[in-house]
Amino acid sequence: MSGRELRALKQRLREQIKPESVALTEQAMKFYTAVGQGISHWARMEIRLVQVTAKVLATSEEKAGLLMYSINFYAWLDIISQLFELDGTYPRSFKKWRKLSEALKAENDTRVRLAHHSISQDREIVGGITGIQAYLKPARLDVRKKTKTHALKPLDMNEIADFTGRIGGLHGKLIALLKLMERPRSSR
Repeated sequence: MSGRELRALKQRLREQIKPESVALTEQAMKFYTAVGQGISHWARMEIRLVQVTAKVLATSEEKAGLLMYSINFYAWLDIISQLFELDGTYPRSFKKWRKLSEALKAENDTRVRLAHHSISQDREIVGGITGIQAYLKPARLDVRKKTKTHALKPLDMNEIADFTGRIGGLHGKLIALLKLMERPRSSR
C-alpha cells in the first residue's frame, strides 16, 4: 500500500470513529425508532380489531371503538371471541379468529414491554471486541415474577424488529378476516 493510500485509509477511519457519547446517542435514537415503530404497528393493528368487533356487534366502528378502547387488551380478545360464538353467523371467520386471537395473546407481552420498559445500554465483549448493546429492560423496582424473567432476557433491536414484522403479518391476517366477514352469509 502506498503512503497516499495509507493516508486516505486513515482519513476514512477517522471520519467513521465517533466519540462514545455521540455513538451512544445515535444508537439510542435508532433504538427508540424501532420501539416507536413496534408500538405504532400495534396501534394500527388494533384498529382492525375494532372493525371486527363492529361487524360482530352489527354497530358502527365508532361505537365499537368507544367500547374496546375503554377496556384492557385481553378483554378485547375475549369479547370478540364471545361475540363470534353468540352471533353464530360467521363460522369460518370464527375459526380464523381463534388462531389470530392466540397469536395476539402471545405478542401482547412484547407490546407491553415496548410500552413499559426502558432502554439500557450495556458494555459487552463479543469475540474479543468491546461494544455497547442497547436493550429494553424492566424497571429495577418491578419485582414481579414475570418481570424478573424479562430482566434475564431483555429485548434487543433485532427482537423488536421481528415483533414489528409479526404484527404486520397479523395485521394482514385481520384484513383478510374482515374481507371474509364481508362475503355472503353462506361463506363467511
